[in-house]
Amino acid sequence: MKTRIVITITLLLTMLFCGTNTNAATGQNDSTNNASLMKAKALMMRLDIINATDQSKFTKAEKRILRKEVRSIKGNLKELRGGRYMPTMLIILLVLVPVSVFQLTE
Repeated sequence: MKTRIVITITLLLTMLFCGTNTNAATGQNDSTNNASLMKAKALMMRLDIINATDQSKFTKAEKRILRKEVRSIKGNLKELRGGRYMPTMLIILLVLVPVSVFQLTE
């Protein structure tokens, strides 16, 4: 019984605070979406080009540069996507509330 209560509270808190990021909520308009979509397509094309290259003849330094570029492109794609944002306080609540409820019910 105790574990069901803990699981229920955790699921409710997760559903309550972890919403998706919609365009209406962020206030973005169509021109911003088109620009970000074009930028994302260009970045994906660059990733495809990097993946298609034969890297067997590259030196360590050249491979390192490509890895850094891939990491930066992936970071840029995450920024364009918007991602999900979980505040630190929410993470603390999700960990502490079930633990404290479980200890109180014992």
